[in-house]
Amino acid sequence: MSSAFTCKSRFLLRKLTAVPKSCLFQRFLRVTKSNKYRFSTMAGSDNYAKLFSSEKIAQAYARFRPDYNAAVWDVIMDYCEKGTCHFELAVDVGCGTGQSTLPLSERFKQVIGIDVSEQQIKHAQSNSKASNISYRVGAAEDLSKIQDGSVDLITCAQALHWMDLEKFYPEVTRVSRPGGSLVAYGYGIWCLDVKEAEDICMQFYGETLGPYWGTGRKHVEEKYSQFALPFPGWVRHEDIWQEKEFTVDDFCGYMSSWSAYHKYKEEHPEETELSAVCTKLKKLYSEREDPPGPGVMTVKWPVFLLMGRKPE
Repeated sequence: MSSAFTCKSRFLLRKLTAVPKSCLFQRFLRVTKSNKYRFSTMAGSDNYAKLFSSEKIAQAYARFRPDYNAAVWDVIMDYCEKGTCHFELAVDVGCGTGQSTLPLSERFKQVIGIDVSEQQIKHAQSNSKASNISYRVGAAEDLSKIQDGSVDLITCAQALHWMDLEKFYPEVTRVSRPGGSLVAYGYGIWCLDVKEAEDICMQFYGETLGPYWGTGRKHVEEKYSQFALPFPGWVRHEDIWQEKEFTVDDFCGYMSSWSAYHKYKEEHPEETELSAVCTKLKKLYSEREDPPGPGVMTVKWPVFLLMGRKPE
């Protein structure tokens, strides 16, 4: 069984900007054309709070969601440095369990992490080792506890599609310093290192879970191509990939953190589809002889960033 990265034969990783033509995306487009794949209507912090209020999904987020690599932070910090950034205060909205908040604490004097899910914030607080982070339960659309013109950087990782932008953007403009930055970023559809595994997971993602994805998920798949930031001259950056090695069990844990899976499981409490996927993946990867070895999957995601700066 070949473990050569299936998308590598189609493009040079991290160097090719035409990411939408990558590995999984073409198969995804075929799936979305079927009647089985349709998006539910779900947007705004209230709906986010309802969906992510469970302890189980918070645990899955904290344990299995990938961290952003150094290349992502290099791009963000370089953008900040080109503006008027005092590196005093950063605010991470939709912070979840803190994967995108903790790195800010190494770069800013004070950091505030905000999320509407109390369970997500509890996990962020328990996992945080940084004394300069303050976590709060609250909506991105209401930053009333933050002073006007006080924030150097607002980040929004894999969460902009959940927000009411007509309410969020005015708040961003109000609290940002002149020259302060807004960076909304995330990662698109994953790429697996074995084609058969990709096919199995794509069927689960697009067919089994298709009816349970919210409308915002489409924006993630399209790497926020339909979004614009509220500041003139904002830029898009897509020349980064991030990579993580999973055991099969942990990758199945990552899939269990998907919002669509939790909605699916609410309707099918006795579901066995994810277990079946995990069994198939274990069989595929148990036969692996080349690096990284039996039972280990290499997963890559294309990273996209939208970066804007408040006029000085």
